[in-house]
Amino acid sequence: MTPEQIDPIRWNDLVQHANNGYVYAQYEYLQAFAPQWMALVDSAYQYAWPLIYNRKWGISYLYQPYFLAQLGLIRRHEAAGERELVSTVWRHLPKRFLYVDIDLPEDHLSVPVGVRVLERQTMELSLQQSLLEIRAGYHRLANRMLRKAQEAEVRIVEGTALDHSIRFYRSQVAAQMRTTDAGYLGMETALKLAANRGELLHLQAYLGSELVGVYFLLFNPRFMHSIAGVASAAGKACGAFYALTDAAMARGIGSSAVFRFEGSDEPGIAAFNAQFGALTRKYPHWKGWRLSI
Repeated sequence: MTPEQIDPIRWNDLVQHANNGYVYAQYEYLQAFAPQWMALVDSAYQYAWPLIYNRKWGISYLYQPYFLAQLGLIRRHEAAGERELVSTVWRHLPKRFLYVDIDLPEDHLSVPVGVRVLERQTMELSLQQSLLEIRAGYHRLANRMLRKAQEAEVRIVEGTALDHSIRFYRSQVAAQMRTTDAGYLGMETALKLAANRGELLHLQAYLGSELVGVYFLLFNPRFMHSIAGVASAAGKACGAFYALTDAAMARGIGSSAVFRFEGSDEPGIAAFNAQFGALTRKYPHWKGWRLSI
C-alpha cells in the first residue's frame, strides 16, 4: 500500500497493540520522516511492514533513516507464528528492492534471511517498578555523579523552548557529530511533532541560571525512547546528564512500561547507560543484496 491507501487510525491501532509498538512507528511519524515509503499491510490490519526506500544508480533499496529505527514487521499480540510470519512477509517484499540496509526489532534476530545479518545492541530498563527499586540498581559511578549534581544544586526542569534547547544541543555536539543542517531540521521537526502529539519529554538542566544540559525523549504507554541529549563541559563536571537521566526515568514511571536507551551501539553510550542498570538486548541489522529472494 502507498501512504494514501493506508487508514491512519487502523494503522496506529495496530502499532498500539504490537510487540514493537514504538512511538515512531505511528503513521504521522512515518509521513513526517520517511521521504518515500510504502507498506505491506493485510486487509484486517493484523500485521504490517513499513518499507522506507530510495533509489540510487538505478537501484531501489531499503534503508535506515533518522528517527525511524527498528521498524520491521509490526504485528498484533494475538497474531501467531512470529518467526514464520516474519520469514513469509520478508519473502513477499517487492522484488524491486534489490538491496537492504535496515535495523529490525529484537524478535527478528533468529529469522533466516538471504542477506548478511549483523548483531547490534540496544539497552532497556523496566519502568514497572518504583523509583526506589530502579535507583537500587544504579552503579557506583551513577550514584557518585548524582550526589555531585545534588551538591552543585543542578536543577532539572521540563523545557518549554524547544528552539533554545536544539541550538544548545547543536552547539555542544558540533565538534563530535557531522550532522547537516537538514539533519538538525529533521530533528526539530521530529521533536515538534512529538510535542504537538503529547509524546515528548523535553528536559533541561540548569546550574544557577546557566543551561548545562538537555534531554529529548519520546514516550507512549509502552515505551520511553531516549532520542538525543548532551551536557556542556560545565554540565559534565557536575553530573548534569546523570541527573537528567534519573529525572527522565522518574517521570517515565506511570506513563511508560519500558525505558529504551537508544544509541547503545556506541560503546561510550552503552557504558553510560549500564550505570543505571540497563539491560542489553540484541537486535539484527539486515544488509545485502536480495538477488536470491
